[in-house]
Amino acid sequence: MARLELATPNGRLIVYGWQSDVMNAAAELALAEHVRGVAGLDRIEFAGRSVWFKRSVLRGKSRARWALKRAFGAKLPRVAEYYNHSWLTERLFETPLPLAAGELLARGVPQMEFLISAHVPDAITLETFLADRRHAHRAAVLDELARETARMHALGFVHHDLYPRNILVRETGTPRRLVFLDAWAGGPPPQLRGAPYDLACLFLHADTEWTGIEVSEFVARYAEERAAQGRPIDAQSVMNSVRGARSRLVARLRKRPAEQRGRSLPGADFE
Repeated sequence: MARLELATPNGRLIVYGWQSDVMNAAAELALAEHVRGVAGLDRIEFAGRSVWFKRSVLRGKSRARWALKRAFGAKLPRVAEYYNHSWLTERLFETPLPLAAGELLARGVPQMEFLISAHVPDAITLETFLADRRHAHRAAVLDELARETARMHALGFVHHDLYPRNILVRETGTPRRLVFLDAWAGGPPPQLRGAPYDLACLFLHADTEWTGIEVSEFVARYAEERAAQGRPIDAQSVMNSVRGARSRLVARLRKRPAEQRGRSLPGADFE
């Protein structure tokens, strides 16, 4: 992985990537957007391909908080997302191909951050997919989800935000249909949170999105794949931990309604 550093009138720009021409183009794009002061997520044409351009402007308390975290070795979210997606891609997980990421620093204090990753065509979120219980490929997709999640956890990687909205389901015709998004908060080992937290995120709305049989089959397949990867688990013990973590997530949502993202509060428990 390469690193490009540029001294600019607005501060020191650091770009991470794997192709120099892409990194140079990313630097130009990031500086132009910083001048405009625009933040958000846009689909654009970049370096001859359709990409998602995600950027954030850091201000106030957020700037101070991330300056402190960065001083202690933490990566800014978009840079962490680039590294984590690269880590997953190298291990044959499907993610939006990370092309470049970067940060703009003024006297060592972060001003903005960005990530450029390839657009994934013909895909919907797992959240949307789960809403249709009649989908012809539902069982196959949930089986793949169990296997890939187990493989991820067997390698010690914790996604940390493994909600169905952060997983894409591609159309049929690809070897792997699931694409993992927004893996910035977790990462490879060591991690403070473990696999039960990821599964709690996945099952947050299981009371309405999953059937009891689907949950049981998922857990069985997950445990089977963990054993196949040389990292066996006790399924009942893990699910007890999942229920506890999910209960805490539900309690947090009760206190922070904005985090429900327009959805109804999850049920207290699931089958």
